[in-house]
Amino acid sequence: MIIEEIRSELFGLQDAAYREFQGKLIPTVAAHTIIGVRTPQFT
Repeated sequence: MIIEEIRSELFGLQDAAYREFQGKLIPTVAAHTIIGVRTPQFT
């Protein structure tokens, strides 16, 4: 199924340190729900 494929791809790109950083920035979101995938910055 497509949802599982997308989820698998995102977790493959996961950055644990970035996840912790994002968790501190968004205290109202449960830390276990954050994947921590960095996205490119376009200019």
